[in-house]
Amino acid sequence: MRVQAEPARPLVWVTRPADRAQPLVERIRAAGLDAEAVPLLAIEPTPCTPAQQRILQSLSDHVAVVFVSTNAARLGAEAIQRHWRQPLPALSWLAVGAGTAATLAAQGIIARTPERADSEGLLAMAELTAERVAGQRVLLVRGRGGRTLLADTLTARGAHVVGLELYRRVLPPATLNRVCEAGACAPDVVLLSSGEAVRHWAQLVAGKPGRWCNVVAVVPNERCLDLARSGGLERVLVSSGADDAAQLRGALWAVAVESAASGAQRKE
Repeated sequence: MRVQAEPARPLVWVTRPADRAQPLVERIRAAGLDAEAVPLLAIEPTPCTPAQQRILQSLSDHVAVVFVSTNAARLGAEAIQRHWRQPLPALSWLAVGAGTAATLAAQGIIARTPERADSEGLLAMAELTAERVAGQRVLLVRGRGGRTLLADTLTARGAHVVGLELYRRVLPPATLNRVCEAGACAPDVVLLSSGEAVRHWAQLVAGKPGRWCNVVAVVPNERCLDLARSGGLERVLVSSGADDAAQLRGALWAVAVESAASGAQRKE
């Protein structure tokens, strides 16, 4: 009796930094898909300079502290614990999204989050209106590079913006080697949770033949969609955010769209 082999499950690449990818990989596998952690970003903490230490020692001089990513939350909370040796001051603690807020909460910092998990959402919060920040110091905890919208808009609202850059983002050499090696197997879906990940993916697949051109990229917002389009990516879907639940829904949606497209092609 011939045993019919089961069809291969769609393969999803989770491109978060390696230390944050596994929980999402496991959720995707539990949902019936195959998944691998293939990080497009590695986070390199940068040394805390004397100037940054002075900023951390003057937290109470700020009207708000804003954490723009989970890495900013993790490294920022650690830096605050090292250099602010008293109860946290009563100011506005803000996090860009639920994951960032959870990271802070684990370190004893309770932060509010916007309805929309990006810079635009933060800027819509009552704590960052011109009436609240004009003439005040606002601390942005972030990495090197990235968007300037938040800082630029707060400055335009009259705030004195103080940047605390605690890390930089790099493309892991192992991922570069894996994609570039001859005969590398492309995924069906790639989850891109940040603008930097989008840029790195676009650079990796530029000019690659075959299935690499057909990979469906899932991005968390319209800004990342614009980056993907400008980077030459054509098959892009926008999920509802960058948290685990939104990324899982995006992966399932992308697989469903791909399956429907393949079925339509077979009927033609």
